[in-house]
Amino acid sequence: MRLTVIPTRFIVLILHLFLTIIVLWGRSQNIDACMRGRYSTGGYNTRDKQLIIGASFSFALFALEFGGFLTAFSIIVNWQNIISLLCHGTGILVLSFYIFDVWCSDLYWYVFGFCCVLPGLTEIAVWIRRLLFDRYT
Repeated sequence: MRLTVIPTRFIVLILHLFLTIIVLWGRSQNIDACMRGRYSTGGYNTRDKQLIIGASFSFALFALEFGGFLTAFSIIVNWQNIISLLCHGTGILVLSFYIFDVWCSDLYWYVFGFCCVLPGLTEIAVWIRRLLFDRYT
């Protein structure tokens, strides 16, 4: 099982990162979908900053996960591989709809919470366990 999970996890992480970059580049359409006739420059700028902040936090959590993956801290932890696959796979699916159906930019925070924060927190737990509790002799 491990021989197929590891490359799949890497591909899913790359695809989720790629879709997050696309969301950041094409954010104006999603922000316009939220405005619905009550368009103001201040409201647009606020939503734009919120989406940039959400994507920036996503990139930080991606960097954390790639760090754990590429240094083999979490590559051998089966439960982390499964959580990462499920969350990022769901993130790929939801972000695809988010991009193609032009959803409101406020919905990105739900995707961020489930599909980026959850695997990021479990990755941090793996790092803490490996650094503090595993002793190599």
